[in-house]
Amino acid sequence: MEKDLEAKIKAILEKGSNISEDEVRSLMVLIRKRLELMVDSEKEKYLVLNLFCNWCAHTKIDKSNTGLRIIARVNDALVAAKDSNDTQEIQLRISKAMGYVSLRKEMALFLKNIGLMGCLKVENIENDLWFHFLDYLFEIIRDVPIAFPSLGSLDKNKQKIYNQIALNAIGPGGGVVSMKIIKIDYSKTGAKDAGEWLSLHIKLENTTNIIIPLLLDVNLT
Repeated sequence: MEKDLEAKIKAILEKGSNISEDEVRSLMVLIRKRLELMVDSEKEKYLVLNLFCNWCAHTKIDKSNTGLRIIARVNDALVAAKDSNDTQEIQLRISKAMGYVSLRKEMALFLKNIGLMGCLKVENIENDLWFHFLDYLFEIIRDVPIAFPSLGSLDKNKQKIYNQIALNAIGPGGGVVSMKIIKIDYSKTGAKDAGEWLSLHIKLENTTNIIIPLLLDVNLT
């Protein structure tokens, strides 16, 4: 089965810049299946990659400890940037916390370990094909939230993550409890020639909503 999955992964990656959104979705499903065949110690190297694979296949992510840890990182980034007047610094902090830099690194390691390094050229952050792939990936996971389940159902690990956020909240009841990628046409908000931007919609426990445009910048390392 491993070789069959790897051949299918390779066939999609060889599409290059002609890869479609549906093929990116199929690719993530195939990668998820290949990860499931790994022993636990090997799977631990690909937690963020596995999260993004699952993100592509569900309408909500609320059982993933990796997803909740990303919420915690977004929370910490929001707190760190709360006194900043530099819009780009805030965008940079939030974008780094989102996990797609780790995704690139884990994807590169995964492809190397199954003998397909170079197919997507994810090892080169300036590679146009990677950003072409990322555009489709974000479109697939757009509007799919990562969120805490009901607080009464938290297991020990999830409770620990929740407590860490609560201790470093931006204000009373101001810990991040969910987030999702959305697309906004900022020109309709009065920002002339701004156009559409993928943004992160962050929801705090006190029901405050924060929206921050994301960066897919080559310097997100």
